[in-house]
Amino acid sequence: MNPWGAITAAIIAGAIAFVGMVVTKESKISDFRQEWINDLRTKIAELISIFDVISKESDFSADEKNEAKKNVNRVIAEVRLRLNHSNPTAAERDLGEVITDINIEIMTRGGEVSKHYERLTELTHIVLKEEWTRVKKGENSYIMVKNFLSVIAVILAAMTITWFAIFIVTHSGLFKTPLF
Repeated sequence: MNPWGAITAAIIAGAIAFVGMVVTKESKISDFRQEWINDLRTKIAELISIFDVISKESDFSADEKNEAKKNVNRVIAEVRLRLNHSNPTAAERDLGEVITDINIEIMTRGGEVSKHYERLTELTHIVLKEEWTRVKKGENSYIMVKNFLSVIAVILAAMTITWFAIFIVTHSGLFKTPLF
């Protein structure tokens, strides 16, 4: 009895399971990244709302401003914790700096913050776009597996075509009679 059929089936089943595992993992990572994008968007909007309350331009009462000042550092920390600390992009660094500038402006001078909102919004859009692009493209491990499997598929297709061609030539009777 020839064991090659069982071995081939096991290899194919293992490859399919591996591909399924990689696709499932990448899908879950994409879900987490999408949640991260939504959370960052929500926290930036919350931060802008708090800055509006605290700013010199607002008509809120002193109690409302004091309550907002209590929350501003928590929200800033939540935004910063969502940004990549170990390897930030330029947009992430700039976003952190703009948030710090606005916070200093408000806390030390009670100043006008609306002039910073356009830059804050622009940088937030850039960070979110970079992350969305990463979600669409996939993680590096997914890209590597996809490329590897593409190469394997091409090799297997070439081997199959070669085997088929050899099979047809050897069973066609072309070589039963000498060519010379």
